[in-house]
Amino acid sequence: MTVSALSAQNVHKDTVPLPPKAKFETIRYKKSNYEIIGNVYKKHFVEGHKLTFMRIEPSDTIMSGTYFIKDGYSCIEGTVNGEAKGVFRVSNDIGKRHLSTDKRNTGKLYVEIVDITALVYKYAKKYPLILLKSLSADDYQLRIKFKDKILSLTVSPDIIAKYGFYAFDDMIKNSENVKLTYPKGDVYTGVVEKNDDTGTWGDIYFDDRIRVPCKGTTVFADGTVVNGDWLKPFTFSKKEWEQIYANSNTLTEIRDNARQKQHELDMLERKRIEAKRIAEQKRQEELRVEEQKKQAKLRAERVRTQRCIAKYGTYWGNLINNREFTVGMTKEMVREILGSEEGFYVKSVSTSWGVQVETWRFSYDSSVGALIIGLADLYGRSISQYYPTLVFTNEKLTGIYR
Repeated sequence: MTVSALSAQNVHKDTVPLPPKAKFETIRYKKSNYEIIGNVYKKHFVEGHKLTFMRIEPSDTIMSGTYFIKDGYSCIEGTVNGEAKGVFRVSNDIGKRHLSTDKRNTGKLYVEIVDITALVYKYAKKYPLILLKSLSADDYQLRIKFKDKILSLTVSPDIIAKYGFYAFDDMIKNSENVKLTYPKGDVYTGVVEKNDDTGTWGDIYFDDRIRVPCKGTTVFADGTVVNGDWLKPFTFSKKEWEQIYANSNTLTEIRDNARQKQHELDMLERKRIEAKRIAEQKRQEELRVEEQKKQAKLRAERVRTQRCIAKYGTYWGNLINNREFTVGMTKEMVREILGSEEGFYVKSVSTSWGVQVETWRFSYDSSVGALIIGLADLYGRSISQYYPTLVFTNEKLTGIYR
């Protein structure tokens, strides 16, 4: 069927009484597999009366309605295929203008839409569709009931004239005010795009994120109104989007679950930042304590240096401070160097010809000595270099053996 430029509002039927000699006949056009049932007078169908068009094989109704002639065209006001109600041009002659009863000089049945007042259809062969002409205007109301929503919009006569009554995708595509009504009160109005995978419009679907109709206005079930893409501010991972999608059945649930997920992520981020702050604070405190110890050690070393210089003079004081065992040092100076480490030594004393010789040897057999040896090996140091064997003669250092 095609769309005629003729408007239904300009069609006026001039009904006439049934002529006395009119006969109710069934005229079969076997070559084209259809028949017409109605009143015939002088080899013409009677205007103002019902005609029924039937397919012969298989037997079913093609169209039915009141027959009339307008502007030289044969017309029917009725129903076609049980789905479209309105005004149609119908012909079977070569010129596609008239409806002839002559079975020998006719062709296929040709039906042309003039106007549709009501159309009941199956969009994508499965979704109930209704197209109704408005009672108070020339436009049309389109409604499609999808599985998860209802799509509705107003279609202008210009769109009908340009694309036709059955060009539903073009009607939707060229509208900026498509209305999608979802269960539980969510409503979207604006531009929608077709999802070719499902054959439906304005689907909620998932790729790397959830996609929802966003080129218009969304009114949520709680009355909140937003414009545009209200999921754009959220930057979740693919796994997080999948979780939101799996737990959402409505636009409101998608919005609320996205907000909840963002809140959870914000809480985790705040905890991470706080933990990082505490760790940094602890590190700074440890650095502060370490610096205090370092400064205290330096102060103690300066005090010790000053004390040694004051006590033993600059030359010996610096040697002591630098832990440099030097021949000529007194036992007291050596003790300044060793401090408590003097306990690591085993001492022996011998006297010959009035000369006292005292020898200090590092104790390898003690538990402390074993520990020091282990540390020395760890840091690559020689025990004999750090703890040399010391020989004192008459209380003065006379021998250093490494």
